[in-house]
Amino acid sequence: MEIEVLIIYDAQSEKECGENEVKSDCAGCELKNLGSWMWEDKNTLEKTPCRAICRLNECYCSPHAYRRNASMACVPISECREPRKKISVRCEKENEIYSFCKGCEGKCETGLKPCPHRCHGKGCFCPMAKGYVRDEEGNCIQLEDCEK
Repeated sequence: MEIEVLIIYDAQSEKECGENEVKSDCAGCELKNLGSWMWEDKNTLEKTPCRAICRLNECYCSPHAYRRNASMACVPISECREPRKKISVRCEKENEIYSFCKGCEGKCETGLKPCPHRCHGKGCFCPMAKGYVRDEEGNCIQLEDCEK
């Protein structure tokens, strides 16, 4: 079995670590405050899955007591926010549903047309996938209930 290790060296050899950080001779990933092992580029904030990468002369949160927060500061684990709890939102109009990623809506005039799977923001919407469309007054009704 052959193992490849990529070594990345930071030319700033006398780099100072921040509060609650430690310098590592070879580490690649940190545990973020939401509990997933990810490498997060401090310049771009781009997250990538953890790989066996050796990053020399990098500063990391002290692994047993601290996690990196959204501001890239190492904070005590006790200060990490709880994972999102499921929230329940009631929509005002009958048959509407709430979603963090709204889908397309059909209309009585146009029916159920194909729709690319894209997020249209969060909020209440009329679920076309369940056969609902908007009538002329903006109500969410079954397609077969539209006036012919």
